[in-house]
Amino acid sequence: MIDNEARQPEEEIQIQITDQPDAEPQGSEDELTEYSKRVSRRVNKLNARAREAEERAAAAERMVQEREQQLHQFRNIAAENESAALLAEEEK
Repeated sequence: MIDNEARQPEEEIQIQITDQPDAEPQGSEDELTEYSKRVSRRVNKLNARAREAEERAAAAERMVQEREQQLHQFRNIAAENESAALLAEEEK
């Protein structure tokens, strides 16, 4: 049997519970904003580079098409001149 008188009195402990979320330090929100801005700038730069590359590719493609048309015209002119030269040679 336990002697009730020998026991020490129990201390009451009170705990206060609040429903407040942990407040983040103000600096972390500013850091997140700055980080987002830097990421946005990087993405914009990459998009601009991609657009420029597409524009250069389109310009190069147009130039190739123009050169092919010129080559075709020159070949036609050369063929006509050759035919004219052969006719002139036959008439002599």
